[in-house]
Amino acid sequence: MADTLRVAFIGTGGISRRHLDSITKFEDTDVVGLCDVNRETLKTRQETYGGETFTDPDAMLDSVAAGAVYICLPPQAHGPAERACIRRGIPFMIEKPVTKDLKLGRQIAEEIKNAGLLTSVAYQRRYSAAIQAAREILKDHPVTLAFGGWLGGTPKGHPWLTQKALSGGQMVEQTTHIFDLLRFLLGDAESVFCSGAKGFIETDDLYDTDDATSAVIKMKSGAIANIMSTWSSMGLGVSLTLAGPTITVKITNDIEVKIKGKDAPEALPAQGELMELEDRAFVDAVKTGDASLILCDYAEGLKSIQLSLAANESLDTGVAVTVC
Repeated sequence: MADTLRVAFIGTGGISRRHLDSITKFEDTDVVGLCDVNRETLKTRQETYGGETFTDPDAMLDSVAAGAVYICLPPQAHGPAERACIRRGIPFMIEKPVTKDLKLGRQIAEEIKNAGLLTSVAYQRRYSAAIQAAREILKDHPVTLAFGGWLGGTPKGHPWLTQKALSGGQMVEQTTHIFDLLRFLLGDAESVFCSGAKGFIETDDLYDTDDATSAVIKMKSGAIANIMSTWSSMGLGVSLTLAGPTITVKITNDIEVKIKGKDAPEALPAQGELMELEDRAFVDAVKTGDASLILCDYAEGLKSIQLSLAANESLDTGVAVTVC
């Protein structure tokens, strides 16, 4: 465990900075490579975190002898980076969503399986001790209804986030965290029906997506969920509430968990900053080869984005979509 893990990054935008802040706190990691098409961002990241800079993933991975890679790319940019790692047998952490192209995601998942490669997907709420404890409690308390979502203000001037053709929209880029949390706590979904609203937000040409959506999800457990998304609220926040005959679980502020029910604690502690917990688990898994430390690998992360994509399909077609 004392050996230093050489880490490289493909994509050096905003989310990569958070991972870089996290892993550079660890004494057993070394940032050796940074890859991005934006040379200005590359220069900024290198000045802060070190590492050689590249604009081509293959050139970087052929040069720096990385033991692990972080893939922090927009939804529309996935594919080549993952395959560059798979060809070389390099474990990787990938930011959500893993793709907005389900066919491509399935191909990559199969390639990862065939290579026997360790992967992790950054659904960091799974690493909350409170959410893990709630998951155990819920095994003895059936849930009838779940509701919540990602309700925020309008992003301004973002180059790809608010363009649905690029990001997939809010359900793919943001609310996927809530879809994943729903799956983590209640199991897989069976079907989804989604409606939306648009035309209420006045903004620039970089905004071309739904202002609000509401997805009704039938879970395989029999529970029903209503997951909402909007970029037209005054910051109502991120939450998920689960209700059943014997229990209510409220998750707010991402990780604060409160429970009402017989023999259940009223509140559960989060115990740690989630990005660091997630990154530490990935680093330890790579160094030890213990894949059980990873709470969401590529195949599992693909299931969560599949639910988001099914909700988008229902939004476009006006009919319920089966989640395979």
